[in-house]
Amino acid sequence: MSVILDFIKNKKALLGICIFVFSISFDPDWSSKSLVFMIIIGLFTLDFNRLFLKKEYLFILLITLVYVLINMNRLSTIHFSNLATLGLCILFYLLIFQTNYKFINLKIVTFFFTFGVFFVGIVNLLSFLFETRNFSIFNAWKDFSIFDIHKIYYGSFVNLSFLMLIYLFLKKQVSFRSILFLIPFIIVLLLFTGSVSNMFIFALLCTLYISYNYFLSYYKKIYLLILLGPVLILCALSTSYGKEFMHEIEGERSRVRNFGVNRALISKSPIYGYGIGNELYIMQEARSKKSWEYKNSYNAHNQYFEYLLGGGAIYLILSLFPLLYINIKDRKLNQNLFANGFTVILGYIYLIESFEQRHHGRMFFAFFITLIILDMHRDKLK
Repeated sequence: MSVILDFIKNKKALLGICIFVFSISFDPDWSSKSLVFMIIIGLFTLDFNRLFLKKEYLFILLITLVYVLINMNRLSTIHFSNLATLGLCILFYLLIFQTNYKFINLKIVTFFFTFGVFFVGIVNLLSFLFETRNFSIFNAWKDFSIFDIHKIYYGSFVNLSFLMLIYLFLKKQVSFRSILFLIPFIIVLLLFTGSVSNMFIFALLCTLYISYNYFLSYYKKIYLLILLGPVLILCALSTSYGKEFMHEIEGERSRVRNFGVNRALISKSPIYGYGIGNELYIMQEARSKKSWEYKNSYNAHNQYFEYLLGGGAIYLILSLFPLLYINIKDRKLNQNLFANGFTVILGYIYLIESFEQRHHGRMFFAFFITLIILDMHRDKLK
């Protein structure tokens, strides 16, 4: 109730951004239309700030844009859909830092985002409870979802909601009692999705919080160790033991074969890739025509591989720059739980999903990266 009262009283809290973050967990059409509404409101609240037009973050985004256009020019067909995530990053950065959106309260954003995430989860959960007598809630999401959002993406939204709540608790803006009340429901939602990767990430976020709140002197080492996880997993999957372990988990070999094909392709063109937008075509050419992944036009299911196959190591580095940016402050590691936890979520999700191939992933990356940058630069705003 206090959040709603704050929203009504705070003249700088703008309706557009709250409707957008509420609808981001719904169908893509919802968040797209609410983004248009957010842009319209932003145009009426312009507040130019030259300081943020000179930031290196925007400069690197523009360099990335130039590289993508040059790289795509190698192909006979230009795939402008590959500019979607980058375009959203630039749009959100300009929209927030050059309008009154920069004065938005993080607590209000968290409230509306969490409300939207939980609303979608509750509606889908009720669908499960009313339509089945099966008591196995694990992985029932795909069969009973009224709001059709892929479980990997929804699980990421649930984890981000949890991360934002504990971050606000550390800033003494949310009570720990509220978080304790929500944690059982968060666990139920994660079980309902059946996303094992997001359950694992939830455990990592809890580890980050505990180390930050109780063992701060060890926090930096623990965080860096967690960040090494995706690198170690990729190395392990290159071994025969790792492939067998993946096979045991998945129950079939499509991911193992996919990993092997992609790894071989990347080794042949590691710097520039095969052309951004050409990833699926080059994978299909290298696959066995009888394989399941060929017949189903399976994407890389690994965002790191998508970057490398399309634009090579150069594109990978440029694309991951936003994550590097939010983790460095004054040339030192930014020990900010919001920034660090968001990096952990993406760092592990990228291992098992071509996350930015879908609308929900693009919105997730572009908007919340910008929100973290806004939170980092609060002291430089008017």
